[in-house]
Amino acid sequence: MKERKTIAELEEIISQSDSVVARQKALSEMVSQMVAARKHVAIALPTEKRLRFGIIGDTHIGSGWERIDALEDYYANAAARKISLILHAGDVLAGHGVYRGQEFEVHKHGWEQQRAHFVESMPRIKGIATKFITGNHDASFTKLTGLDVGPALCERRPDFECVGADIGAVTLTTADGHEFRVQLLHPDGGTAYAVSYRPQKLVDALAGGMEVENPRLATSARTGELEGDEPDHVEFLDDRVVLFCSAGQEPSTFRYALRVIAAGTFALPPIQASCMYDEAVACLGKPGRVTVHAR
Repeated sequence: MKERKTIAELEEIISQSDSVVARQKALSEMVSQMVAARKHVAIALPTEKRLRFGIIGDTHIGSGWERIDALEDYYANAAARKISLILHAGDVLAGHGVYRGQEFEVHKHGWEQQRAHFVESMPRIKGIATKFITGNHDASFTKLTGLDVGPALCERRPDFECVGADIGAVTLTTADGHEFRVQLLHPDGGTAYAVSYRPQKLVDALAGGMEVENPRLATSARTGELEGDEPDHVEFLDDRVVLFCSAGQEPSTFRYALRVIAAGTFALPPIQASCMYDEAVACLGKPGRVTVHAR
């Protein structure tokens, strides 16, 4: 029986191997081991540190399989529990022509009918707000007409707020002032050129002797606006930059500034990209070296 490599051994393959296939296999094995070892822990928090919200998705309003009755029960249950926020993870509407034969499975046809049915039938309870992202079924109307579906739904339902397409974030605050960021993601965006799901994660580990200029910090140098595409979300860490974005048919360019803190020759780790929902679907750039000369 072949002995399984340790995480440290796999990391060495990823950073040192010249074989793209070997690096991808090592990355896939490392992720599999990490997922298998993951443990779920329930933590009892004091009341002032607690967050309460509801979450739903794939309501497919206008479909013959919609469950308005179940949605009414859900919102009533939320009100009884004094929950004031519902997060919706996409596919609010059934959409049009998402797959072959869908026209025979909807009872509201087209944008106007489905929007009117949403406005009329989606539960409306005083004191409850719904924040949502749009999914691939909603995006079917965007493909047909160029319509921005999320804001168009909100025009008729002010208790709904759209926070993104396929991916969006909501910041929640506890009673004692702690903030938490909840990311909403809708898989299978349907319009991506990539074979994986649309939401992608890019990890760019920094070379030694450098640190990132975090524009959110007051101590960062003023680099001005850098030309490039805007990611859906970005995290500036001590040794790497993590970008979250949606895969599209055109290449994207993301730029950020680095500060040189030491001279020398340093290893340049490979950039990594992976599917948010299946990190076995991933690619790995080629490592290199960077030399910084002292003035």
